[in-house]
Amino acid sequence: KKAADRLNKFNELEPDDVQGLIWGIQANQALDRDIKVRKLIDKLKELRAAGKPMKGLDDRLEFIRQRQKLDDGSLILFTEYFDCKAEPYRQWTAEKISPDGIVQRRLALSYDADMTKDAQAKVAGRKGAEGIEVFLLSEYVMEGGEVTKINVYKQEFERPSYATAKKMFLDAIANPPTPILSEDVKRS
Repeated sequence: KKAADRLNKFNELEPDDVQGLIWGIQANQALDRDIKVRKLIDKLKELRAAGKPMKGLDDRLEFIRQRQKLDDGSLILFTEYFDCKAEPYRQWTAEKISPDGIVQRRLALSYDADMTKDAQAKVAGRKGAEGIEVFLLSEYVMEGGEVTKINVYKQEFERPSYATAKKMFLDAIANPPTPILSEDVKRS
């Protein structure tokens, strides 16, 4: 709590410090301070949209929103993307990393533009039709450090909140669901 409060004070004094904003997001997220997290993310996105130099993030499409240590010593990194409607069409990812630094699981909540258009067309003219957005919960199955398969576990028709997405990730990590679609990745 003390660290988060100090980072919040730092961010008040240095509102354009990108790394300070990211650390503030992570510290406040760990304390479930949702309103503060939203304000810091909005500020980070505002700096990016304004074309401000973002040391360490200039060419990045995402930032680490939260780090969660598990009882077995592994770590889950929850990453948020700046724009889910641009390549690579992701809203959030979660990676489970072993204590020795190896990625064990990689999940993504991704926006699907084609499925969104199809879903909107099916309910065109109805109230709320334009608000439909299709998101897919997927896992990039890893073997020997390489992605060998993509499993799609769930389809959502609106953008879930971060809390909902985090719960979906944690549930899928604890108990991998049966895929609704599975596709092998060809190795080159």
